Amino acid sequence: ACRTAREVAEQAQLVIVAVKPYMVAEVVGPLADVLRDRMTLSVAAGWGFDEMEKLLPGAPHWSVLPNTPISVGEGIVVAEERHTLTPEQYAQVHALLSTVALVEVLGPRQASAAGTVAGCGPAFASMFIEALGDGAVKHGLPRAAAYRLAAQMMMGTAKLHLETGTH
Repeated sequence: ACRTAREVAEQAQLVIVAVKPYMVAEVVGPLADVLRDRMTLSVAAGWGFDEMEKLLPGAPHWSVLPNTPISVGEGIVVAEERHTLTPEQYAQVHALLSTVALVEVLGPRQASAAGTVAGCGPAFASMFIEALGDGAVKHGLPRAAAYRLAAQMMMGTAKLHLETGTH
């Protein structure tokens, strides 16, 4: 185990900046010298290319926004098209992220809207599942079955749309 952020950065090939946005400069700033030679992936909301470039000028970095379904291998990673990774580094990080998510690479204006859809969408989908479940429970279904049916219906509908392009 490492005792400091510097020690972590010195031992890593890829450093993932996953702290609250207000802490990024405080945590990353003192490591700028080490991160010049490391790939840095920021998942901090609001820390896009321009902000990271000011903090890590010349260092290889990429700003991305993962959503919560990444925890089950079905997430979305909205990634900025601007980055300072080499083509080899980009391919390596993209391949890593692609194992757990759809990686959508967009311009900064589009990334904000996409981050809202992908990041807030799971909360609205969960509320919809809960509402469908509550309605089914009111009509006699056990809650576990009601939630299972509602969730599977959403998953199947999503797959139908992805595969056919229709809804």
